[in-house]
Amino acid sequence: MAECFPGEALARAEWAQFKKPKVVVIVKPFTNYTKGGGLQWLSTGLAELAGSYLTSAKGVGVMYGLMEMFPPQDVQPIYTVSGTYQITEESIRVYLKTYKAGLEEPFSVEWFSISPPDTALIFRGMERLIGNFMKKAKLSYNKKVLEAEVTATQSFDAFSSYIKGLEAMRKFDPKLIDIAEIWLLDAIKVDPYYQKAYTALTDLYGYLYLEAKAEGRPYDRFLERLSQFETTRTRFSKRPLPTEDEKPKIIKVEKNPKVTNRFLIGNSNYIAGLEAMKNGDLKGAAKLLEAATSAVPEDIVAYRLLRDVYIELGRKGDADKASFMIDTRGICR
Repeated sequence: MAECFPGEALARAEWAQFKKPKVVVIVKPFTNYTKGGGLQWLSTGLAELAGSYLTSAKGVGVMYGLMEMFPPQDVQPIYTVSGTYQITEESIRVYLKTYKAGLEEPFSVEWFSISPPDTALIFRGMERLIGNFMKKAKLSYNKKVLEAEVTATQSFDAFSSYIKGLEAMRKFDPKLIDIAEIWLLDAIKVDPYYQKAYTALTDLYGYLYLEAKAEGRPYDRFLERLSQFETTRTRFSKRPLPTEDEKPKIIKVEKNPKVTNRFLIGNSNYIAGLEAMKNGDLKGAAKLLEAATSAVPEDIVAYRLLRDVYIELGRKGDADKASFMIDTRGICR
């Protein structure tokens, strides 16, 4: 998997979601100052919270997670966000430090402290720190988007499992795939409404599908698992209000629900494109493969077919563009 999933390509795919941002912020992992090194996963977890909360800012590109690990070389951040945390028997204390390019002194320094067992307060604590930073930096933000990020889960245990799953995935080690899956499954077991955990799971199966396809191995089981969790995600897509007598809301899934997962959409168009090629319909194949690569720009196999179709159609310019995408966006070599 390490060769099939270079982090650089995945990071580029994630960065592509930000359309010409006016301001770029990079979020670094937090430093653990705990004696004995307790809760090491919070180093990634706090950075993940900070990064996801900052995505609510308008016109701002946020490099965190994979994008921080493999930052685009042609992008210069204006702000750097980092911090520290320390855990004692009485509290968890978190410091947020931000720096602005060209300045030696910190742009802002803030902190909060929570006391176990109220660990869920960490989400609101980080919201306050990031909110204060955005105000000082004069970054306008969407309050609804921020609230959705803050309330993605209020379970510290589910968040812990989710982050541990992400960390295992980001090692790009085949031996850790099962571990990543176990942690992510635990996250949705603890909090079945945790949509981010479902996204990570479907991404995991989606990448395994791409790997198997690139190597010519059967991949149906990965798509089946992906489809299964997409259905489960839909059933638990609306979190109930926090009232004592509220029963879990389970949404009834239609018999033939609209497919929204990008890997499933991409595969459907890929298969249809293959059929069109077999039937000699190259123009139709081109449209279908364009749809497949648009849905899953990491799919190097679909891009190779699309490039070949362009060549057959005499569309050299488009074939060259497809070759460029293979070199820069494909995640299997």
